[in-house]
Amino acid sequence: MSIVTQVLTSSDDQACHMIDRSDFMRKAYSRLLGLSWLVFVLLLPLTASAQLFQADGSPIPAGRELRDILNSPPLNEGINVINEASLVPEVFTPSNTLTFSFVAEGGGYENAFGWYNLGDDVTQPSNRFVIFDCSVEPQNPFVTRTINFCGNSNWKGGPIGFFLITPQLKTGSRRSPNCAVNDNLGYIYYSEPRLNLDEDPDSRYIHHLVYRSNQFDNAFYFGFEDLFRGGDNDFEDALILVEGLLVGSSLERCDLIDDDCDGRIDEGAEEVCSSACGQGLRLCEEGELSACTAPEPVEETCDGIDNDCDALIDEGLTRSCDLGCGEGLEVCLGGEWSLCSAPTPREERCNNVDEDCDGSIDEGVSEVCSNECGVTGQRTCSSGRFGLCDAPPPLPEQCDGLDNDCDGLIDE
Repeated sequence: MSIVTQVLTSSDDQACHMIDRSDFMRKAYSRLLGLSWLVFVLLLPLTASAQLFQADGSPIPAGRELRDILNSPPLNEGINVINEASLVPEVFTPSNTLTFSFVAEGGGYENAFGWYNLGDDVTQPSNRFVIFDCSVEPQNPFVTRTINFCGNSNWKGGPIGFFLITPQLKTGSRRSPNCAVNDNLGYIYYSEPRLNLDEDPDSRYIHHLVYRSNQFDNAFYFGFEDLFRGGDNDFEDALILVEGLLVGSSLERCDLIDDDCDGRIDEGAEEVCSSACGQGLRLCEEGELSACTAPEPVEETCDGIDNDCDALIDEGLTRSCDLGCGEGLEVCLGGEWSLCSAPTPREERCNNVDEDCDGSIDEGVSEVCSNECGVTGQRTCSSGRFGLCDAPPPLPEQCDGLDNDCDGLIDE
């Protein structure tokens, strides 16, 4: 069934428009899933580990009112209001646009709800910006208001907190008429409890609880107790839903939009990426992230680098080699080819083998020899064998005072 919601759209005026609640929820949900204007940051875990208690020992939240509101149509949150009650986050970074919904007002006070910049002097009313004043009443459908923070002159660019102003005066009486005013005469409760200056610092009363929405990304509920250090502890005296809240810094996305409102587009919007070979970046180019610049594994080569990114360098690399006498294998060590197993040229010997690997066998191999007269000569190797000595043979004896026939006798 379609639900119609009254929406206050301007940051300054009170113009009312009627929109389809289901369309509002659908658009908000789409935006919160990361359309062009939203900056994504990881939300911190907010689930409490145990029930919270007031300073006087009272368990909170009490009663079933808050549970029934959150877990019934149209919200259907499925929130465990006991175990999921939290006091944090205390401050948030707004996305470009925040949508506020006035969900419930269970007490008798006509309160006012608004936001402030972290670090501002909140004792100055001019530093508190009211979103829902005391005239706003809970309706079915909810009254909502949308505020654009990008370009908002009131926003200083950092985290923001929230507050509830009550008509209960610090004198103990109630304003007349029953309407909260943005001054310092009444009690004000902040999402940062340290700012609740009227509280006893040694026994602080809890005046607000935070719940993260299960239906919408980046959405939180703020439930308040509006009576100073008293009340029924049901935390639905004022219940506000805020959509578009980020926990942490607002980051620029690669979308051709100035997401962080600094006058620049897509600056620093690259993403870290990695491969098996290390880290790289996906650069933002015209609103689109590029391919990862991290190196990819390639076939291992002999260069002293782990090319295939398996933590081993030049592993298993071999190649054929030839030193002139036939093929062998060499291996890669430290980026260099070495240890070739091919035979190397040797000095030629008389063995019918081409030992110097020049294509000739036994070439130039000879040895000294002598004849019977002791005259030296040489004999040359051929086909693995030495030939005859080329020293001159003995001559017939002559009358010349020489042993011409080399028999040890002269002119015999």
